[in-house]
Amino acid sequence: MKKCIIMMAVSFLGMDQISAQNTVKIPKSNKMNSIEVLKTQSHIDDLNIAINHLQPDVISKEYPVLFLHGSSFPTALSFGFKMDNTSWMSNLSKNGYDVFALDFLGYGNSDRYPEMEDNSKSARVVGRAEEVVFDVEKAVDFIKQKTGKNKVYLIGHSWGGSVTALYASKFPENIQKLVLLAAITVRNETDEAEKVSGSFDEMTPKQRIEAMKNLTPNGKTCQLEKEVFESWGEIWKKSDPLLQKLKLDSIRFPSGPNQDVLDLFHNKSYYNPSMIKAPTLIIRGDWDQYPNNADAENLFNTLENAASKKYVVLKNGTHVAHLEKCRTALYDEVLKFLF
Repeated sequence: MKKCIIMMAVSFLGMDQISAQNTVKIPKSNKMNSIEVLKTQSHIDDLNIAINHLQPDVISKEYPVLFLHGSSFPTALSFGFKMDNTSWMSNLSKNGYDVFALDFLGYGNSDRYPEMEDNSKSARVVGRAEEVVFDVEKAVDFIKQKTGKNKVYLIGHSWGGSVTALYASKFPENIQKLVLLAAITVRNETDEAEKVSGSFDEMTPKQRIEAMKNLTPNGKTCQLEKEVFESWGEIWKKSDPLLQKLKLDSIRFPSGPNQDVLDLFHNKSYYNPSMIKAPTLIIRGDWDQYPNNADAENLFNTLENAASKKYVVLKNGTHVAHLEKCRTALYDEVLKFLF
């Protein structure tokens, strides 16, 4: 399987204890208002992860929400991206949820792996699921300490959905409910998996948007919201400090997720759905090809020990349904499930 195809699939602590230098406010814009960025140490010494936080006027729900983004683009371009003045984060916040979203290392407001400045193809592959799951652990511990709650609602998209499932299988005691949007699942391809080389993949905003457009089936109308074409690319460029530092034309992101997806595609899974105990919602667009319906049903059937489970298909949705017109249906389904 060609690497470009795989990349299309993957693209898709008490407040008084947080020191001033570890709390950074994002400048207000018309695309992401009132989100603050909290930082804490990652699983790697000297590298910090960023936890984006949107607190409602009144917290009326019992547990906080934590989002985990997929490969290539961070929170600001996914859960925090406003379309018609509403993002998924703001939708949940307006409904009384205390909302958090992790930027994995190499993305958004989190630090970059030093290896991502190395152009050598022999550089270490970074950001694999079995490594970054320990940053999810750190983020959850941070949120538990900040909020005083002992569990979170965990929501993951695409490759981030597979990390979500991995975390839920390793730390079931920390999860109240689980949402897997277009989570990458195991398949059983018989050819040998390609080996990724180098520490980063890269794309221009134009290439990424074109890749998302191309997820629409032939003969169908692209469902991406207009803001994706108007401002998404510029916001993505501004999210990458390496773009200006190294005078690049494209945006770099860790190569590890690409290897993870290749492995999953060839029946090498790093998570076991049967170990997930929390109530779980599997949700995907009906136009999504990875996971397709068979993939999602297989995942659903292997959730043997989940307290409850539900599978929902969104009409006219692709792998990036949270950036498409069906996103309102997505919001509603998740609100119903979490309630």
